[in-house]
Amino acid sequence: MSSALSPRPATVFWEGVRDGTPFIVMVGPFALLFGVVAAELGLSLAETLGFSTLVIAGAAQFATLELLDAGAPVSVAVGTGLAVNLRMALYSASLVPYFGRAPLRHRAWIAYALVDQVYALALLRFQGREEPQGSRLAYYAGAAAPICGIWILACALGAQAQSTVAAVPGLDFAVPLTFLAMVTPMLKDRPSAAAAMVAMSLAILGHELPLNSGMLLAAAGGMVTGAVLEGRREAHG
Repeated sequence: MSSALSPRPATVFWEGVRDGTPFIVMVGPFALLFGVVAAELGLSLAETLGFSTLVIAGAAQFATLELLDAGAPVSVAVGTGLAVNLRMALYSASLVPYFGRAPLRHRAWIAYALVDQVYALALLRFQGREEPQGSRLAYYAGAAAPICGIWILACALGAQAQSTVAAVPGLDFAVPLTFLAMVTPMLKDRPSAAAAMVAMSLAILGHELPLNSGMLLAAAGGMVTGAVLEGRREAHG
């Protein structure tokens, strides 16, 4: 594609902002809830803000924080958080064709902003579409700006206004609704659907396992299922 026909990076950036902004409706309540939980479990505003800014990993943050509060060893809490976020390794691998040749400084912030919603938007944009890497970087940055921004801001607001936010009815539904909205459009083939079903089943069956180890089992089972079925599909052409 010639540069004459390529839109300006600033234009593409705002397209990303446009596509990412609707997710504020789901990410915002999720982040508020984390801020409330963090404050209730004893984290200061600075600790909550630091945690959310450095990590930006909602489900992993919830799992880690709750395990630490339950007295689990740090190794178990950190291991669970990493297991919950193992999907990011798969996300990264699927983005290599689009960003693999980018300079390290760009790949660093791409990795930092790699959350479910940004990944889903990027993949929907890039698949089957030829465009310069500069445009891809601009779109990714635009999509990440409102999503990551509202996560950090709402976490801080939730921690600051703990008692008020906790009283909002239905706020706890933000977590499952967010993941349903993200995951459902991505279940386009047999491997992804099977991986989701196996992970969900194992999570339910392992709900009573100690130290939230059912989450580890579910994450591992889902990834193995998806990888095996995807390998078989590729082997058979």
